Amino acid sequence: MMKLIYDGRLPGANEFNNAQRRNRYVGARLKRDTQNEIEWILKPQIIQRFSGKVQIYISFYEKTMRRDPDNVISGGCKVILDALQELHVIKRDSPRYIHLVPEVWYDKEHPRIEIEIEPA
Repeated sequence: MMKLIYDGRLPGANEFNNAQRRNRYVGARLKRDTQNEIEWILKPQIIQRFSGKVQIYISFYEKTMRRDPDNVISGGCKVILDALQELHVIKRDSPRYIHLVPEVWYDKEHPRIEIEIEPA
């Protein structure tokens, strides 16, 4: 099993959707910049690559209960899975290669995202 940690929080689905509505280039830039930041932070933590099907647990630790869990999960999972694929940690981000288990928790002192990956 490999555990990766991203300190802080990511834009949610509402932020991505609002950026896309403003201008498609603004939306694309927000997604690209967020994904690049994730890759930059996770790359030094990678100790293993997976070629087969994996189970991915993504735990979002939010500072407050202000954002809806579905907003947090749908916005964050998309860019995280795309980043893992770009870093060649997973082969593809399709259901054929991953089983995703997202959760939202609350930690006022240390908001973060914990990603655990293990062979299925």
